[in-house]
Amino acid sequence: MKVTYPKLWLSFKICGICFAVILVVYAVVSILENNGTILIFGNIISVDILDFCLSLMCTLFGVTLTLLLFSFDKTKLLGVLTLGLLVPLCVIMSLITLYFNPDRDSVALTSPDGQHEIVIIENSFLFGCWGGFYEKTSSCTMELIGQYGTDDFCVLNFENYEINWQADGFEFEYYYGNGVYKTESVKYLK
Repeated sequence: MKVTYPKLWLSFKICGICFAVILVVYAVVSILENNGTILIFGNIISVDILDFCLSLMCTLFGVTLTLLLFSFDKTKLLGVLTLGLLVPLCVIMSLITLYFNPDRDSVALTSPDGQHEIVIIENSFLFGCWGGFYEKTSSCTMELIGQYGTDDFCVLNFENYEINWQADGFEFEYYYGNGVYKTESVKYLK
């Protein structure tokens, strides 16, 4: 005969619902980002939301499974094993997800005619540095309109760039590294 414990069962349901909600948020933000629409809320962008959701899902998966196994008498031993092995592994994966992210720097600019809001986001990780040009399409969304890469030199951090505005876009001249300067031509969204 199966004996269930109501408090553990209720905790399992709550954790399961939280996991499902975070999974849906992760899926929606991923789909938007894969289709070129980036969410932006102040300094928080889609990538930050995805990393946070992935971190929470790792932890909640281990906790939810452990609570499920502890809810039944015959699976308590498995519950103890998951509590001792799976949950710490999930927490470690969660921390790794949050810790090993690229450093990010950004600059928001408005075109001289005031019609286009441009956000430049630069990422650096270990010995790599790259960036993207985004045009805001609303107060909380933007779309990728161009990219650039450098030879291990953070352009925005050292303010080693120049923007030449044009009628249909802009030119981004920047220091690539090793004495080389490059120029990227970027067009506004239509």
